[in-house]
Amino acid sequence: MHIKKLFILLSSFALVLAAIFYLLYPFASFTPSFAFPLRLSTDSIRFSSNDSIDLPSSSMSWIDKKIATMSIEDKVAQLFVIDLYTVNQTSSVLAVTPSIEAFMTEYPVGGIILFSDNVDSADQTKKLISDLQANASIPLFISIDEEGGLVSRIGSKNIGVDHLPNAATLPSDYSSSQVQTMARTLGQQLASFGINMNFAPVLDVNTNPNNPVIGPRAFSSDPNIVGEYGTAFMQGLLSENILAVGKHFPGHGDTTTDSHLERTSIDHTLDELRHVEWLPFQQTIDAGIPVIMTGHIHTPNITQDDLPASLSKAMTTDYLRGELGFNGVVITDSLRMNAIADFYEASEVGILVLEAGGDLILLPDNFQAAYEGMIKDLDSGRLTEERVDLSLRRIFALKNELMENLTGD
Repeated sequence: MHIKKLFILLSSFALVLAAIFYLLYPFASFTPSFAFPLRLSTDSIRFSSNDSIDLPSSSMSWIDKKIATMSIEDKVAQLFVIDLYTVNQTSSVLAVTPSIEAFMTEYPVGGIILFSDNVDSADQTKKLISDLQANASIPLFISIDEEGGLVSRIGSKNIGVDHLPNAATLPSDYSSSQVQTMARTLGQQLASFGINMNFAPVLDVNTNPNNPVIGPRAFSSDPNIVGEYGTAFMQGLLSENILAVGKHFPGHGDTTTDSHLERTSIDHTLDELRHVEWLPFQQTIDAGIPVIMTGHIHTPNITQDDLPASLSKAMTTDYLRGELGFNGVVITDSLRMNAIADFYEASEVGILVLEAGGDLILLPDNFQAAYEGMIKDLDSGRLTEERVDLSLRRIFALKNELMENLTGD
């Protein structure tokens, strides 16, 4: 009898421990994968000295549980996608260094973008990515520009990733279904390295033959062809769990200047954008594209804020999210480009991105200033923690979807 009572007591105690463990570690059963080695668990939590937190309710979603355990500093860091130059101040970084490890502990950023200088061999690149993920408390977006043709960071290295032709040549040589197959193969190859986000397809319509930056990167000067082939490319990547990023909203195809170098604008009316530039974006949004990149493009005939689309609430929230119905993650084009860096203080760009309706802040010219500027704006009340949490929910939902697809959960 005593043994039976002892067994019941121990069993009850075990159930209580299991319930507590679930609340604190809601994804302890996750099986690590190469691309995402860690579930978004609540381990390795860092708190500010003035933080206080209640135990998450069992009725909260895992995303809310995770957000509830994060310090505001870690929340802000998750909104940034940086390169390794940001940490080491040298472009040719081929391995995780102690300074990178220390940086990622202090600033748990949301993602890393790799460039050609980070790619030497297949084994080196795989180890670099694996080590980056191993040092991340929350799984990273590992992103790259692999459009093919002129913009190829890894395909041009001859290490096991196809170097696709310029997008402009594809419609005349291949059907859209063939391009989808090509993109699927590319996705398989990128995934084998641990890359999970590709800044492609280009959804710009190449209507200006004097455009200095798009040209052969666009599928066509016909928006319907761009939409068809852009959607096919997107679907090929997504079929292999590579996040496709459509760019550069509201359309970079009819500009006469390059936003890498200077302020850029298009003088179209709203009706012209709706019937040309926005058709490919609308088609891919309807087909489920998960991420849209906003460009540093002014639209003076549409918005009255004198801000580029990447920093414009009118363009990002009212038109991209509102009119086009995009509910996914919005990432900016590189904020290191002169169209931003020459006109806006680094300490301002982060808050402007969030005020516009964006989520991920790509390559600020000065990460430290951008990060500290957002912390300061939180302290002053200009930026609210609720607004940060809104972007985190989108980001974490996307990361969790990737992990579920990889593990079959």
